[in-house]
Amino acid sequence: MVGTFVEIGILAAEIVVVPMLFLFCRAYTFAYIPLFIAYPAEILPFQLRAKGLAITLTTDSLACFFNQHVNPIAFSALY
Repeated sequence: MVGTFVEIGILAAEIVVVPMLFLFCRAYTFAYIPLFIAYPAEILPFQLRAKGLAITLTTDSLACFFNQHVNPIAFSALY
């Protein structure tokens, strides 16, 4: 949509971007949050379900920590 504004100059394409981003993020969150817990619980056998969910949530926590604390240091070193 932003490319349409740059190429053709249609103002409506620029205005539509922000609401579409909000709608996309809402739909993505609505679908992803339940699947994040449901999918590992569904595919793992009953005996491994607790360990699999623990690994999934630990990996997610480590990734969030990395994104929150390490990435800003790396990006500040780039500039």
